[in-house]
Amino acid sequence: MAQASNAVDRREILAHTPSGLEIVAYTGFYCRGEGAPFPNVQYSYDYPGQIHSYSLSRDLVPGEQLDFSTFSVTKGISNPACGTYLASAPDEVVKGCYQLDVTATCFRLWHH
Repeated sequence: MAQASNAVDRREILAHTPSGLEIVAYTGFYCRGEGAPFPNVQYSYDYPGQIHSYSLSRDLVPGEQLDFSTFSVTKGISNPACGTYLASAPDEVVKGCYQLDVTATCFRLWHH
């Protein structure tokens, strides 16, 4: 039982903790166009913006997951920017520029 409690405590501590990762979200393809820098991205926080491509200041480390989402409308009600999951960055993403196959309106960095 204590082990489950420790796992929850660890997730709570990591939530909204700075990761040391800077992500730049670009409106254009191949990291061109307007770039919006997001320095020291926090875990479990929604970062809105129009994203066609992105760059990372460092490699993702084991346990990190970078997800991309978009607005969604359900029964005429608009959901937040991270309302509908689109894709995740590959597990072994290294520092550099990456192209999305879809246009995202939000990203979130997780640590599990």
